Amino acid sequence: MSWKLALELKIIIRFLTLLTTKPTYTMSENLQTALTVLAVGMTTVFLILSLVVLTGKVLINIVNRFAPVAEIATSRRAKTALSKKDDKKENEKIAAIVAAVEAMTGGQGKIISIEKLAK
Repeated sequence: MSWKLALELKIIIRFLTLLTTKPTYTMSENLQTALTVLAVGMTTVFLILSLVVLTGKVLINIVNRFAPVAEIATSRRAKTALSKKDDKKENEKIAAIVAAVEAMTGGQGKIISIEKLAK
């Protein structure tokens, strides 16, 4: 009986040492693992960001298609300033504002009202 017990203990000890020893990797295996993790991570980030951009574009198209178009309402002061021929300085300011909005928005922006803020 004792030799069977010794044999079983030897097998158990051998099995436990196999479980507890860490495998050794070479430099090329480590590099290959690192490059694989890098590729998977970058692909995941690219796909998620592409999904965010695509979702944003679809949302913008849906909103532009179904949202009501806002009416352009100009203030009385802007209408009065444009109608007066003698108020050249005010007309130049409004023209400069319109030109700046056109330049910044590429012709897509619309001026709803122009009002002077109280100090």
